[in-house]
Amino acid sequence: MIKKTVFISYSQKDKERVSLFASLMAKNGFDIWMDVKNISLGESIISAIAEALNNVDIYMLFISHNSSESPWVTEELNIALTKNIENKKPRIIPVLLDDCNIPSALSGRLYLDARKSIQSALVQLHREFQQTDVNNTVSIASPQRPILTGVIFGLSKETDISIGPFCDGFTKDDLVNNREKVQRLLRKRANGILMNFVPLSDFDLQSPMPKYKNGVYDESVEKISGSTASSICEKVMAKATVFNPDEKKLDILIKTKLDKLFVTSLTYIFSIPFQESDFDKKCIQRIQDNYSIISYDFEDGATIEYDSNFFVSIRCTSEQIQIKLQAEYDFTFSKKAINFSPLKFITWLIKGI
Repeated sequence: MIKKTVFISYSQKDKERVSLFASLMAKNGFDIWMDVKNISLGESIISAIAEALNNVDIYMLFISHNSSESPWVTEELNIALTKNIENKKPRIIPVLLDDCNIPSALSGRLYLDARKSIQSALVQLHREFQQTDVNNTVSIASPQRPILTGVIFGLSKETDISIGPFCDGFTKDDLVNNREKVQRLLRKRANGILMNFVPLSDFDLQSPMPKYKNGVYDESVEKISGSTASSICEKVMAKATVFNPDEKKLDILIKTKLDKLFVTSLTYIFSIPFQESDFDKKCIQRIQDNYSIISYDFEDGATIEYDSNFFVSIRCTSEQIQIKLQAEYDFTFSKKAINFSPLKFITWLIKGI
């Protein structure tokens, strides 16, 4: 069976819906390259994109108001169009995320309509491949229950160096060097986790940051209070996302090795295959009726204290449920997380809705 390899082009502002689409594609027989911008020092990002497009079957552009304002998306589209004219590949498939104008260069092409539903766009994609590809190996599953489409391993570590008063003469350069050391450590740990799910052949081993098929790696840095009064240090945070993880491997890894992985948060992402009016509101209402909600925001949803100093954040949309696990103290996270069943929790959450 030969999988179709897909290059995903999108705006970072649309990442949540695009990731859901990509994870469902991975679950249904596609190989996904979602980010190619983590490149080696001195390498041209344009060259990296062009090289990536040489090795894929499909260029999939997610069109939205956000993507129309993204210079990177425009650059990727121009390269893909040039490659398509020169080599008759990759095949270009637009996906419409909201009510916006389709780029003029794509105006004559059929597009997938994901404005109302990711699932309906996937069905449309399947039908298109049935009609145009006699060797089609893609099939779109139609489950009747939530399906795990992604898991996010969160890692974080503070720098060992603080700068400011009473910090033994450490400078900004010392802090930068220490931060880079922490970043290398987290990337090494992330690669170790990912090796449990991603074949070696699906890694870009030349990339300084983890880059692999069927997932995406993100990294950020924030300044926080340091070791002395009025000093600051930095906290490096990483997220290693795996689309369509092997659930048996995931279960074994969490139950037997979580304390060795230095993971500080776990996020499970479930796709909702059915349409239900006000589904997100009904889920949050059930949380309100059964727990005290500690906090709520758009990114994490409603946060509850599920166990002593162990927190579960639930974010629901019409298409997916995200369940994020964290602990008050990082060193207690693994002991708490292994006793939590996301499947049991989500079954309780949607029962009767």
